Amino acid sequence: MLLLILNAFNNFSFLDILPLNRSGWLTTEMFIKAVVDLLLEFIKETNNPNTKVINFHHPTELIAKLDLRIPINPTSLQKVIEDCKEVLKYQVRTGHPRFFNQLSTGLDLIIFVLMEKEIIETMCEIVGWPPGKRDGIFSPGGAISNLYAVNAARHYMFPRCKAIGMVETPNLAMFTSEDSHYSIRGAAALVGIGVDNCFPIPVDEKGKMIPSKLEEEVILAKKNGYVPFFVCAVGGTTVYGAFDPINEIANICKKYRMWLHVDAAWGGGILLSKKHRHLANGIEK
Repeated sequence: MLLLILNAFNNFSFLDILPLNRSGWLTTEMFIKAVVDLLLEFIKETNNPNTKVINFHHPTELIAKLDLRIPINPTSLQKVIEDCKEVLKYQVRTGHPRFFNQLSTGLDLIIFVLMEKEIIETMCEIVGWPPGKRDGIFSPGGAISNLYAVNAARHYMFPRCKAIGMVETPNLAMFTSEDSHYSIRGAAALVGIGVDNCFPIPVDEKGKMIPSKLEEEVILAKKNGYVPFFVCAVGGTTVYGAFDPINEIANICKKYRMWLHVDAAWGGGILLSKKHRHLANGIEK
């Protein structure tokens, strides 16, 4: 029965099911049921003491066995289900009766780690970062990503902060669009820089940061004894969906030796658009 369903899915992709295809309920239902059947079989096998806790293969073997490349065209639903089977086949069965390692029974799938690396590498290519000078992580959300960015910038500029805190660190100043997400100011508070030392930069009538105002604030901060170290440009504000002029901001950051962070949680998807990608010009810097 499952084989018949899989063959039926060979000519369908995610474009043929909900929410993209409003008339695709039957295909959607069949697809979800096929995935549920896989999961039920997996749960049954996992609770059988006679099955293996892990079908171990070294990551290099898994890379050779599995095609993790991101295709140009949509993957068929049949291939998606087959991939799901492969993922379950090689995972550690943390719910197995003979699994005596960590207390949790979460899903830490080896294949997902390999997928993550492949997706990060592909996205780095799309952004335009050169090999050997790029890396990334999967983040739970935009707010914590901004926190990661501020902490990474501070560590890059003042690595001793990790060991001794802010004792030897000068008064740091960071700058962000007045329409940026509130989490940037929250990050300033959490890492010990202080909300008052996170300076908002005015925006124009379209909601974009004004580069000349940024430079004025940087110069003023230096005169007041601050060390400017971080600028957050926004790739799609939550106010207007505005894109800051990243190229111009990047040039200012280079001039004053500041870390440039682009919060593109809202609008980063335009990197995949030939028509709108220009809005993020400079993000590779």
